[in-house]
Amino acid sequence: MKTRLLRVESETHWSTYHSIRQHVLYELRGRNGYDENHPDEYKEQNIPLLFLWDDQPVGTVRLDQENENTLGVVRLVAILPNFQRQGIGTAMMQEIETFAANRGIRQLKTQAAKDAITFYEKLGWHIIDSSKRNPLMLKILP
Repeated sequence: MKTRLLRVESETHWSTYHSIRQHVLYELRGRNGYDENHPDEYKEQNIPLLFLWDDQPVGTVRLDQENENTLGVVRLVAILPNFQRQGIGTAMMQEIETFAANRGIRQLKTQAAKDAITFYEKLGWHIIDSSKRNPLMLKILP
């Protein structure tokens, strides 16, 4: 299977990106209030990405660059339900780590949903603050 991250730029990509995120992170969790026009989506240092599996969009992630671009924040990770538990999330995280490292980022952090903590730990992430509803996790990149 061929995988790749695609920077969201075209109207079609934006539509797909928002559709996946709204479905996985809001509708399936019984939440509402998803905002396609949230200003964080369009900040220069934030990079919205689609994850393609054999040229089919199956996931999303946003990489926010901080601390003079040496720290990256992984946000709003979503994989379509029919592609979950098949190694696709792992492949996407490996791609985002490579993408971030190629941009000079040396550390990644994320606020992981409680049901995703084990997933992140298997990929080498560590909890650095468990006091939040979604624990803060960190990974040092090679």
